Parts: sequence; C-alpha cells; structure tokens
Amino acid sequence: MPKKNRMSPGQLFKVYRQVEGITQKCLAGHGNIQTLTFNNNSIMSKGMTFALGIEVLKYHKIIDKIIAESGLFKKKPSLKKDQGMLRIIMFEALFGEKSGDSTSIEELWKRYDKINFDLFKLGRTEYATWKSLLDKEKKKLGYTTNEGFVDPKYAKSKTHQHDNPEIELIRYVRVNTLKTTKEEVINKFSELGYEYRPVGLDKTDDFDKNEKSIVEDNHLTNDVLALYPSNVTLHDLEMIKSYEIIAQDKSSCFPPFLIHKELGGKLGKNDCLIDACSAPGNKTCYLAALFPSNQIYAYERNKNRYETLKNRMVLAGASNVECKLDDFLQTNPSDPKFKNVKAIMLDPSCSGSGIGHGNSIKKERLLSLQQFQLKLLTHCFNFPNVQFISYSTCSVCEEENECVTEMGLKASNGAFEVVHTFPEWEHRGLESSPVGDKCVRVDPKRDKTNGFFVVCFRRVNKQ
Repeated sequence: MPKKNRMSPGQLFKVYRQVEGITQKCLAGHGNIQTLTFNNNSIMSKGMTFALGIEVLKYHKIIDKIIAESGLFKKKPSLKKDQGMLRIIMFEALFGEKSGDSTSIEELWKRYDKINFDLFKLGRTEYATWKSLLDKEKKKLGYTTNEGFVDPKYAKSKTHQHDNPEIELIRYVRVNTLKTTKEEVINKFSELGYEYRPVGLDKTDDFDKNEKSIVEDNHLTNDVLALYPSNVTLHDLEMIKSYEIIAQDKSSCFPPFLIHKELGGKLGKNDCLIDACSAPGNKTCYLAALFPSNQIYAYERNKNRYETLKNRMVLAGASNVECKLDDFLQTNPSDPKFKNVKAIMLDPSCSGSGIGHGNSIKKERLLSLQQFQLKLLTHCFNFPNVQFISYSTCSVCEEENECVTEMGLKASNGAFEVVHTFPEWEHRGLESSPVGDKCVRVDPKRDKTNGFFVVCFRRVNKQ
C-alpha cells in the first residue's frame, strides 16, 4: 500500500487562511459561503474549506462572545486583525474533532506547533480560559450539549450544498484506489458506525436516511459511495485527510468513468491521455486511478490553480500525472510527444449554472463561453491519433452543451461521431437537438447530484 499523505502544516494553514477570508466576508454580508467558495477558482480543497467554514459560522456567536470575555484584545490589541483566524482556532479547540479529551486536544496543539504563526501557539496557553468561559455559558443557559449555541441562520447548512438552498443533494465520496481499496474504506466506515448497503440508490427507499449508512452507487459501483445522512461533515475524517476517499459529486465522476468504459484494457503501455482543463484535479486523479499504467498530461494555464492541481496529485498519489503550467490551446498536436495520445478529457470553464452559479448570466457571456468551449473541442480533434474525447460542463445551458456538441461535430468534417453516451443513464439531452438523445444531462433537483452535461466523441476509422 502506498504511503498515506496527510495534509502538511503549510497546506492546512492555507486552508485556514481561505476559511478566514470567506467567513469574514459572509459575516460582513458580502456573499454566501457557497458562492464565495465554489465560484473562486483560486480556492484549493474546496470541500474541506467549505465544510470547515460552515462549522465556524455555526458557532461564530458564542466564539465571538468568548473572545470578548477573555479580554484577549485588551491584552493584545494587535490580535484584532486576526479575529477571523482566531475564530477557526477556537472552533477547532472547543467544537472540532479534537475537542473534548486532553489527549485529542494535545494532538491539536502538537499539530499547531508545526505551523510557523504565533497565533497558533496562543491556543495552548489560552485554552483553559476558553473552556471555562464556554462551560460557564452552558451552565448559565442550561445547555447539556453545544448544539444550543448554533446560529439558526446556518443550522440547516449542509457541507455540500447546491447554491440553491431548496435543492438537497446526496453526499458522495469516491474511493481513491491509488491509495486504498473499496473494501478497506467500507471497513473503516463500519468502524465509525456506518452500515454498508451493497445496493443501488434506486433501491434504497427501505432505510432511514437519517441513520449513518454508506450505499453503493448503482452506476459507478466500484468507486463511488453515497453517505447518509447527507449533511455529514467530512473534513475531519482521517480518510479525507489522507486522500483515501475524495469528496466528489457523482456527476463530476462521469467523464473519467466514460473514458475508461470505452478504453479500459485497450491501451498499450506507451499510450497516454490528456486532461485539457485540469484544476482543481478531482477528475484528473480519478482518470489517473482508472489508467494507473498510462501517462496523463494535465494542463492548467493559471499559476495558482496549477499549484493546487500539482499539490493535489501528490496528495492523491497520482504519480502517473504530469502537470503542465500551460494553455492547452497553445499545444501543437503534431508534436511527436503527442503521437500516442488516445483520449482527451475536456471539461472547460463554463457558466456553472448546474450548481446554481449562472442563473442570471447574460446571453453575450454565454456566447463568449460557447466560442471558447468550441475552440477547445475542435483543438482536441487535431491530435492525430486521439480515438475518444469526453466533453462536459457543469452547466445546464443549451448554448454550452448541445449547441457546442452540434457545432463541434460539424467542425470535425466527418472525422468524429457523437457516441450514444452512457445509455444506462435515463435522462438525456434536449429533444430539440438532433444530438440530444446521445447526450447525458443531470438535473440537480431530479437526480440529487449537481447539474451536469457530458457527451463523448469517437474517431471514425474509415476502412
């Protein structure tokens, strides 16, 4: 078994900094946590950032009260500028996974000792005061648990929400087979009190979804599990920290899964694949797990996103991925190094309307995105030996989906055909499109996974 990679102190500090900035903006009324997290391409470890941010916001009122009553700002006025970070440290100490017994809290302090930032050393010296003030407030209010302190505004917040709060999504995790096995993951969840249900989600109406359960997915059986209850917090799980499991929406798993469905077991050892628009990298490392013996070139043109991508591949154990800080459109398909590229996964920038981010997007913006997406797709066609291409978006807009598919097919001049993509999936593309029945559409309200579109192209090998 490969050595497990735990998030380094530097990476943890970066996540904390992200949570600090996002929660400060939320509390100042400058946006909601979903949009501030998932609409920002520079955010790394979005799931962990979002989950921790939600928990900090839930307890921010009692945390701020303890900060005020502790007199910290009077003793050290310079700390006021770091109030957002102090909230996170206090949450972890009083309400987080390591709160409670002395052994666990000591583990937290030892981890903080490795972070080169004085504020983290404050927790060890001030913890007794914080705990005393929390216990005093609980006694005063007659609380036996900490739940009474939760801000009602955030009480119903889930750790994986669609941007539309009326839409409830199922919580999915993907088993990272580069580091573990499905059986080992199931065993670890069982130790945490989860009951394993080896059946498809279409047959799971006979159990209480408020009870802890892990359910085998009925489409991506080998790799994807659904977790109940759906509002479970994952960021503290050791399996998440070690990248044995990855919090990934089911629909996001479709492109790698479909490429493997077409080419699994058919590639030679020198054949390779391309992920044209890679960051943050969840699809990339899934593709790497499905094709562990093949080289994958992963392209990202933004420096910050590239660093996120590169770090994630290391943490996920995806050693067969070569990350490229480069614009995929600037690649030369005729370059000899690409002669063995047999498949390309293309998931370009889009409106994000499938996760509720593009409801008011202007027509001009959609058309601009469409032209960019089409340019990328037609560039894929130019790789001389590519046999299979997946095109996907987290958009529900026709302009970015069926329209790009139709225009791309026409631009290929008969070199490629649109595959009847994922026939096992019931819900197809728009009936108004001549390629609609060959496309896959995911509706968040109906399918309880984020809105998505995917279609595949196959080279026409003329005899």
